[in-house]
Formats: sequence, structure tokens, C-alpha cells
Amino acid sequence: MLNLHDEFNYQPELIDRLNRLYAVIGQHRFTTATLMALAGGFFLMQWLLLADQASGYPWLGIPVLMAAVWFSVMPATRIAKTLAWSVRLHQGFLSFRDLNWMHAMTKRHPSLLAGAEIYLQSKTPVPMDALRQFWPNLVNEEEKSRPKLD
Repeated sequence: MLNLHDEFNYQPELIDRLNRLYAVIGQHRFTTATLMALAGGFFLMQWLLLADQASGYPWLGIPVLMAAVWFSVMPATRIAKTLAWSVRLHQGFLSFRDLNWMHAMTKRHPSLLAGAEIYLQSKTPVPMDALRQFWPNLVNEEEKSRPKLD
């Protein structure tokens, strides 16, 4: 799991949840996609098994198979960000501590400053979704700076 704590050992709760989700997706991504594909195949087989197609749900197999393909093809950061969509329903705003954490991360990775500047210099309260938008770029930078184990 990525260590995205600042010098005060702080990490926003949303970032912690995204990191945990990212770690689980990284470890079990293809197993989950395989199980989803099997479930989609089972639903599609109902067309062949049931004489009365109105009693089964074979059409459910198509979106389940599409989700399995999406799960296996998309980058893990995109999957975690999408699965954390409920943040958009949250009416809260970032605290000063969260903004300071974001500023600390831009000091750690200066290339993130361009994307975070609108949040850091905002005169109005910054919605929680800003962390969800900031996080994938931060993970990409952390992955780049990690030493390669060859």
C-alpha cells in the first residue's frame, strides 16, 4: 500500500480509503474479473437452458461481461476512483488540514502543482471530490518515484 502521509503523519480519510481500494484491486483484480465473467456467462447460458426466456434473466449477462472486461482492462487508479463515486454525494468540504496535506504532496511531487493549484488557491470552500480528482495523478507520481525491483 502506498504511504501518502505528510510530515505530520496525516493522510485524509478519503485518500486512505482510495489507497486501500487500490491495494485490493491490485491484488485481486483478475480474480474478480474472472468471477464476473463466469457470472455473466452463466446469465447468458440461460438463453440456451430455459425454454421460457421470460422466466430467467439472460440479458443481465451482457453488462456483467462488459464490467468484467472493464475491470481487467482499465488502470487500477481509474477503477478505484470510479468505485469511490459516492464522494460526489458528500456535501462536505476539505479542511485546512486536507489542503495542507495536498500542498505537502505537491512539494513532494512538483509536477502535481498545476492540477492542484486551483484547489490550493481557491477563495471558496473546496468540495471533497477534489481529493478524488487529485489522487490518481498522485498515485502515478508515487509509482514513478518508487524504486524498481528487477
